[in-house]
Amino acid sequence: MFGLKRKVQYQVGQYLDVIRPWAMGVDNRGWKHEDFFMPEGDDGEWTPRKDVYEYRTDPSQTIFPLITYQFTTLDRLFMDSKTYEAMLHLNQGISNFNAILAAFASAPTIEQRWTMVVMLHTGLIGTANTGGLYERWMQAMLSLNVSNLGGSK
Repeated sequence: MFGLKRKVQYQVGQYLDVIRPWAMGVDNRGWKHEDFFMPEGDDGEWTPRKDVYEYRTDPSQTIFPLITYQFTTLDRLFMDSKTYEAMLHLNQGISNFNAILAAFASAPTIEQRWTMVVMLHTGLIGTANTGGLYERWMQAMLSLNVSNLGGSK
């Protein structure tokens, strides 16, 4: 039975490794407003960073939907309850991300595309303490690590 629990932990860990680049963003700190905008002048106005704007609004640049974790019977039987809840929470965040991504892909104007790409990154992925994918991924990883150390169900 211990072998099956290890197998589940390994599969969850592999999945979290795949999602990591999206969740962690720039420099492993998530996605901040400053990754897309820069201050202009002393009046507090922010303008899009030209390099990021051009890259992110280029129709040839594709943002792929993220896959949700596919739970198995073994997961439910052998996954620590905190990890299970964290993975459900992460899946919900990924579903939200994918819904906005679908709208982004069909945005008719560059301005709408820009607005949605900023929302995808700074809103739905975000940083620590924002409730976005970054935080949800961190919670899932933490719960998995606690489970690997012998945390209780």
